[in-house]
Amino acid sequence: MTPEFKQRRNSLAQILKANRLGAAAIVPGPNFQFLTGLSFLLMERPTLMFVTDSGDVFAIMPELEREMWSAAMHNTTTFYWQDSEGFDKAFTDLAAEMGAISIGIEGQRMRAFEANALGAVFGPDAIKDAQAELAKPRLLKTDDEIVLIE
Repeated sequence: MTPEFKQRRNSLAQILKANRLGAAAIVPGPNFQFLTGLSFLLMERPTLMFVTDSGDVFAIMPELEREMWSAAMHNTTTFYWQDSEGFDKAFTDLAAEMGAISIGIEGQRMRAFEANALGAVFGPDAIKDAQAELAKPRLLKTDDEIVLIE
């Protein structure tokens, strides 16, 4: 992964700290692509990336995305799941790994079943709508990005 994407995730980590959030849960879409450079479709299978306030990256990925995800995000702790087994264990294993933290979600993008699955393993009070804050790294342009746009 290029330094550019690492810097973007570090910028998000600083926003998380400032908002007292332990992690952000990102689903496929503009923020996901901005933070990884990968374009995943929002499909019926839960596909989530988590960036912690220390910059660590975790993910829940369908097994069918393993090749693309692991090639680009090889230093990520990833919990893969298959349709035949369901995704519950991936969420449970993620919660065991991350511990008791608050998680900011993209409230206008994340679907109810993903938010409910997170609430089931982290507790409903741990899930916070942080839509505006999570979009900031993508929406607030650096001087270099402004030059590229111009």
